[in-house]
Amino acid sequence: MNKTDLVDELALRLGSKRQAELAVETLTDLIIRWVADGKDVRVHGFGVFERANRSARRGRNPRTNADVPIPPVAVPRFRPSDTFRQYVAEPETLPRGRPAARRRPRATDQAS
Repeated sequence: MNKTDLVDELALRLGSKRQAELAVETLTDLIIRWVADGKDVRVHGFGVFERANRSARRGRNPRTNADVPIPPVAVPRFRPSDTFRQYVAEPETLPRGRPAARRRPRATDQAS
């Protein structure tokens, strides 16, 4: 699924492609801005978007075999929630007819 597919699917639920596009654009913009500012974005039942700092290190140029200094850098990271991990591991436990991220799955739940 790409961004266009996501907008199309969301439009089916919201009733308007324009609203769906605005929702996706706004959500991604907010996540990018918060994570770039060093804040975590936690979405219950989905996961955490966060900023991770990689420290400086030494690399190697494969052509010349020379050591190359690699500066420290901040990178985005996503950690899926336990709920998300369970649904990926066991797709048959996904609830039908309601959003998967709404509630935590139980071992006794069955797809209905």
